[in-house]
Amino acid sequence: MKIDNIMDNLLEKMLDGDFKITKHNKIPDTKLVVIEQNSSKWWVQVPTPPELGLPHNRKRLSTGIKIEGKKSFLEACRFGLRLIYKNEILETEGMPLFELKPTVKSIALKVIEEIKNLKIKKKTHTDYIRVIEKEIIPQLGNLYFKDLGIRELKEFFNNKKAKSSTRITITKTAFEKMFDYAIENKIIQQRDKPELNKIKIEKEESEEKVIFRESDFELINSNINSFIDESPKAIVKETRILFKFYMNFLKTTGIRAGKEATGIKWKDLFISKSNKERMVISVKKGKMEEKKKSREIAIDKETIENLINLLRFKVPYKNEMYAKVLRKDHTKSPIMASDLMVEHKGLIEFIKDCKIENEYIFSRKDKKIPTYESTFAQFKNFIDDRFSDDNLTLYSYRHYFITDRLLNNVEIYKLAKYCGNSVEMIEKHYSKVTSRLASEHVIKDLNLDIFKI
Repeated sequence: MKIDNIMDNLLEKMLDGDFKITKHNKIPDTKLVVIEQNSSKWWVQVPTPPELGLPHNRKRLSTGIKIEGKKSFLEACRFGLRLIYKNEILETEGMPLFELKPTVKSIALKVIEEIKNLKIKKKTHTDYIRVIEKEIIPQLGNLYFKDLGIRELKEFFNNKKAKSSTRITITKTAFEKMFDYAIENKIIQQRDKPELNKIKIEKEESEEKVIFRESDFELINSNINSFIDESPKAIVKETRILFKFYMNFLKTTGIRAGKEATGIKWKDLFISKSNKERMVISVKKGKMEEKKKSREIAIDKETIENLINLLRFKVPYKNEMYAKVLRKDHTKSPIMASDLMVEHKGLIEFIKDCKIENEYIFSRKDKKIPTYESTFAQFKNFIDDRFSDDNLTLYSYRHYFITDRLLNNVEIYKLAKYCGNSVEMIEKHYSKVTSRLASEHVIKDLNLDIFKI
């Protein structure tokens, strides 16, 4: 018998002095560990499947054998070896000795590991990881996964702070991945998987939009340069620099984060035919692409300056070319007043001279558009999630823009047209947040001419 051979070899090593009994004994040629465990009896450590979720994939058990010299130690070894051998036999018959009772946390961590190892990265992957780490593990982590049923899931969803349709879908998909992992690894059976689609979420009639606060902008401004400087690679640094311009652009235009913003090319920037003092961007991607038409929006001085500085980063400095978009004295300071630049069409001419009309504004040198949502997640980790709201996303810039303009008395129908929304949608989703923030709002000196129709 295998156990007898192991015991004979162990006894021989002990007699030869090659093996001495201590408080922690790893038995040669086995996966068994025999320990004292600060008790009067011997304990054993035996291997367990990774799916069990135990530390170091090992389980500690008392042998019930008193610590009384070499004989008791050998009895403890035989006890542990029999346990391992019995478990190996039962596993082949589909009836393991140690029942798989991993926790929600152990399954969640395995799913996160699988997501991180995927070759093709998607923006939603970051969302799944975030909701698992920030919501599922803290609230359900210690629960045995087999005990995670409809009742527990309903309670979890109805206690969620953010109940937007998007957030709920992301969270449900994260749970789906966890249940699929458990089924694949035979922790539960298919019939035990709850039907997540049947869980009804108690939602408010109109959800309040999550927006950036002034404290968030201060946090960004005081940390973004350090975030850029600590980039591990050149391509990461380039992405983070572009990310800085991208955030500023979203903040000052209210354009939707994602395809609507990243789909803008330099040629989509032009001077209005009806008003030579106004610079316009044509938005063609995202929701506008679905409608098979474009939306033209006027941009203000702050947006123009941001784009000029973006160009200065992307295109090597050439004095004779930059003279067109700089002050008349040809210093390196960018034009602060948009009328000078628009009057001389400097920016448009510069774009043509550089032959970058067909390039996407927020693309890298390799012509690829970074996944800025992932960069935003990295930044949130960099600042230790100190934003005013954990649910802030790049899309929150749009919510901020709309809320801020409403508080600055921009007429709602003009704002709706500018943002590509309906008046009804803005009234429904922004009424609560504007009422709440009205008392603390500071009226700004905004250029409201861009909203003229």
